[in-house]
Order: sequence, then structure tokens, then C-alpha cells
Amino acid sequence: MLTIVSDTSVISNFLHLQRVDILNSLYERVLIPNGVGDELSQFTTSKNTTLELPKWLEVVPVKSSSLVAKYRSTLDQGEAEAITLAQELQADYLLIDEVLGRKEAEKLGITILGTLGILLQAKSNQIITEVDPYILALKISGFWISKQLHRYVLQVAGEAPKS
Repeated sequence: MLTIVSDTSVISNFLHLQRVDILNSLYERVLIPNGVGDELSQFTTSKNTTLELPKWLEVVPVKSSSLVAKYRSTLDQGEAEAITLAQELQADYLLIDEVLGRKEAEKLGITILGTLGILLQAKSNQIITEVDPYILALKISGFWISKQLHRYVLQVAGEAPKS
């Protein structure tokens, strides 16, 4: 079984899409540090109720508070803890979207995967039939993606861009 650690952004993006099940379909279990759990507890559903974390989302405390403190100089608490946990567990993937966090993880040799990459995996695994409707929904909710990247993701997905 793969070891998957996630930051808040990817999970919250899939919560906004109301398709957090995609993560569970791709990965049997996703590990999150306490900081990410705390950030997710602030998430409210469309019915204005607080989120109850699914059972496959497992909160795991980080061991190295000094590493977290080091990363906190440039990253938020959830990102710092997620990167630290990914290092400690030698995770197969760190799910993260924020540019600074991705750059830090890449410097450390951590394999990263973001929301768009996960959507591509979901299409490849026939969990979803199209990527573009999800990208458009993410854009409406404030997810920023350049036109170039959007076109590229659609090309990889084998979808023609809609003008």
C-alpha cells in the first residue's frame, strides 16, 4: 500500500467539488498531520455544518517539531507539518498545491502530486470521465490555473479545450 500524506489544499479542493471520494478511490488511506486536521476542521459544508473527517483520512502527529519550525519561516502550519510528515514516513506522495510548499518538497526529493494530477489519475483510472468540468468548477471556487496549464492538462487528458 502506498504511503500518501496530504496538505489541506488538495483535500479542500475535492471537498469543494463534493468529490472527496475520488481521493479514497485512488488511495486506500491518506495521512494528514494534526495541523492539516485543524485546518480541515474549519471547513464548513454547503449546509454550514462542520466537516466530519472520513475514516480513510488518518491524523498522524509529526515527531520533529524542529523541522516544522524550520519550514514555518516560509510556509503555513499545515504545509510545514505535511512536508515534515512526508519526510518522516518516507511517503510515496505528498498531495499539495501551493507553489512555495511544492518547491520546498521538491528540494527535499519528495514526490508531489496536486489537484490537477489527481484529476488526471482519476480519469486514467476511469473514476471520472472528464477532467475539464472539475477544473472549471475549481476555477469558479477561486482555484487559479493559467490558460496554458489548463490547455496542457486537457491535452494530457485527451480532451479538446472548449472555447
